[in-house]
Amino acid sequence: MTDQEWADILSVLKDSIAKIDKVYHPVGYFLEIPIGELAAQNIQHFYMRLVPKYKKYWGNVGTDPRGGRRYCTDEQAKQIQNVLQPNQEKLLLKKTKQLLS
Repeated sequence: MTDQEWADILSVLKDSIAKIDKVYHPVGYFLEIPIGELAAQNIQHFYMRLVPKYKKYWGNVGTDPRGGRRYCTDEQAKQIQNVLQPNQEKLLLKKTKQLLS
């Protein structure tokens, strides 16, 4: 990926975190960007997982998130997707325009 593509991804990531923080107030995030075959990237492509973390979903681990649950409800996933969708569409449109020009 080019430096500009990484900068665009960082911009979308920061904007997404700000929007999720404003609406849902998570206590932290889990960010995953698999790169390379040993990271389960058998076909070269880019994807990123940004998972908001909430204290109430840590399960029986008290205030220690290690080993806690790593999922959200279907309703939470839909709400988060609605917040992030405009950012994803903006980046996809920008990259499509670049490829076509």
